[in-house]
Amino acid sequence: MAGPTPFLLIHGGSHGAWCWRKTQEALSALDQPSHAFDLPGAGADQTARANVNFQSYVDAAIYQIDHLPAGTVRVVGHSIAGMLLPTIAAARPHRVAEIVYVAAVALPTGMRCIDAIPESRRAGYFVAADAASDGTLTPHFQDAWNRFFPSLDEQQARAAFAAFKSEAQHVGR
Repeated sequence: MAGPTPFLLIHGGSHGAWCWRKTQEALSALDQPSHAFDLPGAGADQTARANVNFQSYVDAAIYQIDHLPAGTVRVVGHSIAGMLLPTIAAARPHRVAEIVYVAAVALPTGMRCIDAIPESRRAGYFVAADAASDGTLTPHFQDAWNRFFPSLDEQQARAAFAAFKSEAQHVGR
């Protein structure tokens, strides 16, 4: 008898596998297997931004599916990872049992992800990407504070960012 269908958890923009840690703990408590990984240029993956594109994201997810134990998988996409889900499912129809969108982007054919972002916020994404001094998509403290924990005071935000960076350094592909 086969075990439960595992979850493949795909993070959104400016995140990494680290963001799924508590979700994985909760799934584990329910005896539900899960696997999270870093998309190219995110988390601990140091792929240069110049080599990060839609296909590199899809290829990374398919690689993960192909290296999970035989059987089907539930593929979960958060934020921009939602735009990957149909392509992933089409590439591995015999492996993908279900796709799940979590606050995720679903784009009409031919639409770019940046086009789904309100015009008033688009420039900030380009500025943040250009500011990454390590050539990846990992945000700097100020950008992370503004985007992910703006309700925290600076000391709390620095502590959260330190955890963010620590998790990114300890989670690998």
